[in-house]
Amino acid sequence: MAKLVVEVHDACDLMPKDGQGSSSPFVEVDFDEQRQRTQTKPRELNPVWNEKFSFNVKSPRDLPSKTIEVVVYSDGNGGHHKNFLGRVRISGNSVPLLSDSAAIDLQRYPLERRGLFSHIKGDIALKIYAVHDGNRHPPPSTNAGNFETQASPVFQEINTNKLHAEDVMDDHEKKSSYSRVKN
Repeated sequence: MAKLVVEVHDACDLMPKDGQGSSSPFVEVDFDEQRQRTQTKPRELNPVWNEKFSFNVKSPRDLPSKTIEVVVYSDGNGGHHKNFLGRVRISGNSVPLLSDSAAIDLQRYPLERRGLFSHIKGDIALKIYAVHDGNRHPPPSTNAGNFETQASPVFQEINTNKLHAEDVMDDHEKKSSYSRVKN
C-alpha cells in the first residue's frame, strides 16, 4: 500500500483575524476523505509547525486524479469557531513517488481565496510526496517535475463556424428569392 506524506512546515504573512492584529492559525489537510490537523499557534502571523502527516492511498493508480486540499484557519473563540485564512489545492498528478523525503525540496504555495470577497494574503511551505509503505527498494522513477522529457499535447483548432460564400445571402437577395417563391 502507498502512503501520501504531507509535511506542513510554516506559513508567512498571514492575515490578522482576531481583531487585535493577529491570528491563531492551524492547518487542516484533506485527502481522499481523510483529514488531519496541525497544532494551533496562538497569536502568530508567521507560524512554524514542522508537522508530518501520512494518508493511506487506496490505489496508487488513482493518485493523479485526486486533490490534496490544505486549508489554513485561525482558531477563534477557544476552538469553537474557525476563521478562513486561505487554502491551497494540489493535484495528485504533481506528487512524486519517492524513497527518501530528503529528495524533494520544500515548496512555498501562495494562499488562495475561498470566494470573491475573501481577504487573503500569505503563503504556506509544504513537502508533498508518496511512498510505498514497507517497500525496502526504491520505487521506479516517476520523472516528476522534469518537464523536458514529457511530451506536449498537440492542439489543432477546428472551426465549425465557417461559412461558404454560397451559404450567405444578404437581405436584398433573401427578399427577392422570397417574393419569387410567393408569386
